[in-house]
Amino acid sequence: MMNPDVESFFLGELKDREVVLWQEAPRPGRLARQGGALMLFGIPWMAFSTFMFVMVSRSTDTSAFEKIGMQVFVGAFLLIGLLLLTSPLWFYVQAKHKGYVITNRRAVSIARNLFGEYEIRSVYPGDLRGLTRTQRSDGSGDIIFESYTVRDDEGERRKYEFGFYGISDAREVEALLTELSQPKGQSA
Repeated sequence: MMNPDVESFFLGELKDREVVLWQEAPRPGRLARQGGALMLFGIPWMAFSTFMFVMVSRSTDTSAFEKIGMQVFVGAFLLIGLLLLTSPLWFYVQAKHKGYVITNRRAVSIARNLFGEYEIRSVYPGDLRGLTRTQRSDGSGDIIFESYTVRDDEGERRKYEFGFYGISDAREVEALLTELSQPKGQSA
């Protein structure tokens, strides 16, 4: 079930003669798993940052001003480590404020951030090419309908994917999106 605030905001965004065919909120536990890699990275980060903080705190060959400055600097790394360690929780909370909708005109992802702002991303039928479905044994899964790779400033490739993550019936959603992408009068 979609968060009532997100759902009511979206219903106000419907265009003339646009009808909701399907809507769902992502499974929070599934999205929380996406933060697992960040959490694992956070373990050595936090261990090293804690070690550095202890070493700075025990330092006797610096003035009190320098010691405080270094503690604040290393403290920022501790804060980053804490955020990394709790990243599954942040993904879980984010999922509670997200929803997916398929209408007779578009596929929509809507999310509310911590500041109460809504981000709506619509994908129209002409852009629904090359759907990728990942399905688990219980029928849940992910549908990716936009994927692209870009090079960053250092020449490294970054892959970006957009779709519906953690949905309860991936096959049903894929069928709806396939039907939506077909020109009127044609079937898949």
